[in-house]
Amino acid sequence: RIFGSVSSSVITKAECPVMIIPGNVELSDISTVLYATDYQETDPFHINRLIELLHPFSEVIRCVHVTTGSKAENKPLNLEKLKNFFDSHSPAIQISFHEWKGENVRKGLLEFAGVYEVDLMTMLLQKRNFLENLTHFSKSRNVVHDSKIPIIIMHEH
Repeated sequence: RIFGSVSSSVITKAECPVMIIPGNVELSDISTVLYATDYQETDPFHINRLIELLHPFSEVIRCVHVTTGSKAENKPLNLEKLKNFFDSHSPAIQISFHEWKGENVRKGLLEFAGVYEVDLMTMLLQKRNFLENLTHFSKSRNVVHDSKIPIIIMHEH
């Protein structure tokens, strides 16, 4: 099992970002990073934290929002606001923004990672109540279970 109860416990209880490395992966250069965004108001903060963690090791962060077409989205932040924020703040790493159509979020993120040759994926584990956290975390668990690249799970504080 790649992702067991100990891993789940560490991810949910850790106060710092947690990196999960699939057993068959040998770490090498991490030049392209995927940041999975759901357009939360805290995204600029978390992307800046990611830049601090990865600079000078990474060259590009690709912020990706997967749309499934299943329902209309009403998010506090959108692609344009996110782009404008980073255009005006000149980060140390190149940042690009993408909307990717996928059958579901898991498949969309994994497809994007393959097409853009991503070396590391980053996901945000948001604070939720117990029941919400179980539902949301299962999405992260599915991505982690199927990923062939390392993943950093960051916590919303």
